Amino acid sequence: MDGDDALPDGASLRDRPTAYAAVVVIACDRVKYLTRTVESIARAVASSPDPKKTREEFPLFISQDGDDARTTTYARTLEGKFYHVRHRQERLPKLRDGDSARHRAYYRISAHYKHALGRLFDDLGYERVVILEDDMDLAPDFFAYFRRLGDVLERDPSVYAISSWNDNGQKSLVKDERRLYRSDFFPGLGWMMHARLWKELRPKWPDAYWDDWMRQSAVRLGRETIRPEVCRTFNFGEKGASEGQWYKTHLANVKLASEKVDWGNEDLSYLDADAYERAVAEAVDAATPARDPSQITRAEITNPKGVFKVLYKDEAEFRRLAAKFHVFPEWKDGVPRGGYRGVVHLKMNDGRHEVMLVPRDAAKVTKTFAEYLASVDGGKAEVLGL
Repeated sequence: MDGDDALPDGASLRDRPTAYAAVVVIACDRVKYLTRTVESIARAVASSPDPKKTREEFPLFISQDGDDARTTTYARTLEGKFYHVRHRQERLPKLRDGDSARHRAYYRISAHYKHALGRLFDDLGYERVVILEDDMDLAPDFFAYFRRLGDVLERDPSVYAISSWNDNGQKSLVKDERRLYRSDFFPGLGWMMHARLWKELRPKWPDAYWDDWMRQSAVRLGRETIRPEVCRTFNFGEKGASEGQWYKTHLANVKLASEKVDWGNEDLSYLDADAYERAVAEAVDAATPARDPSQITRAEITNPKGVFKVLYKDEAEFRRLAAKFHVFPEWKDGVPRGGYRGVVHLKMNDGRHEVMLVPRDAAKVTKTFAEYLASVDGGKAEVLGL
């Protein structure tokens, strides 16, 4: 049976009625990483237009899995700035067929996420929660970003989550710090969840691999995550449960946003589901066909600020193109990382060229939210908040 500490005093939404979203750092035993993350959070709060208001709107939590003494001691030094909650797994998780002891960390992480989200949503009453991990640096406009995008999440049932992360956010592939995208791929790595989604997912939360589970079409139901072109978090955790997978080839070169974008005054009407779908379709139709990066680079003279499209017929061809353009080759349940209707955006040549990797008509396209709505009954529609 799992156990945990009592809830911290004064931490509930009832105690903090001006709070907009709780922010929780998922931690275990990497105290040096956690220290760096906490210091980055403090800098992001201090760089916000009104630090006092930011502290009021975003109560901060550390959720610790297990009893690592150094992590516990450090968390206690933060009393008054962070609330400290703990999760104790008193029995080793039962592994699925095919998994070995080296996969056990993924079971512990999934159980910890479920516990932390349950604490914040169910026990403390928050409507929105921003989930961080203990190996993240934050951009200076991190809190302003989530304060504005949380309102989009609130009113648009086709939005699954708000993420601060672009899987293809490497320095050579991005430029515009104000540009946001809708994506069929759930990125995680610094993201906001709404209580209505938690209510839907809580009864079926998986025993392991929670993030890949959230990417499954049967769970996502066509809903899309909003994510930035330039990341609002930087993942510096080379050592962890994933054993540094993708770190050197992709994560280490991700660009962290440096501008303080005034998100409260940004026009985000282009993120409306119908408007966004039309805009992407029009952009694809108007783009100049290309085959590989060298062709786009050679177009610098004749087409200095062009938009290009490169077509692929299936996942195998996409992987070959991904290697050429240096984007993530990975797909999950028919969706490429960062993709929208199979379209993956990137920038080239210091942002002067926009490139779209585009599925041909015969390529598998993920089922949309509108298509799911057309097929659901009233009970499912109620679960979706409609």
